[in-house]
Amino acid sequence: VMADVTGGNDQHRLRACVAADADFITDIRFGVPPDSYAFMDIGKRRSAGDVFGMAGITNAKIAAAVCNVVRHYDAGRLPSNNGASGDTVATPQELREFYEQNAGIARSIIAGRKVGECFRLSPSMMAAMHYILWRVNPTRADDWFERLVSGEGLHGSLKLLYDTLNDNAKIGKRERIQPLFVMAFFVKAWNGAKLLKWRAPNADEPFPVPRA
Repeated sequence: VMADVTGGNDQHRLRACVAADADFITDIRFGVPPDSYAFMDIGKRRSAGDVFGMAGITNAKIAAAVCNVVRHYDAGRLPSNNGASGDTVATPQELREFYEQNAGIARSIIAGRKVGECFRLSPSMMAAMHYILWRVNPTRADDWFERLVSGEGLHGSLKLLYDTLNDNAKIGKRERIQPLFVMAFFVKAWNGAKLLKWRAPNADEPFPVPRA
């Protein structure tokens, strides 16, 4: 039984003891650092979302997923189309540190969730896309995502992206554009493409890079 410096944790285990009216012999430790719980009770491995939630991070699961996508994007190893991580898997603690070093992710989650809800897209992928574009041009990224949600003031490549996402949302889940391709279309539109088209990641066309 452990108690951290705030006096919390393991209260459920003690309540179960009271409810069962059965005593047991155990070791008791006080003053355990709160962060250490991310590495304890590994009968079921703690996910990054669990660690984020224990740290009090809002939208913990989405935030962890966004960090995973952006880290792989920065390393040139984006997740596969089904959302699985790339070649290098970060630990929950590494993802949490990445989140703390990139304060703008919390803002991007809000913008990304709105677009995700409008077009039936993954909120974590959309939040990651917002953050990737936001680092290039914060004002333009915010404006773009607001226009996609409102459907107002659309023109050029942004109108093309809106129509593509809107049409995609109307078809069955299995027929929809794969998430990684949706992200590529965002960058293509950002760069002013007149046609949203991208080859598979294993082809000879690398993932597009947003221009400033």
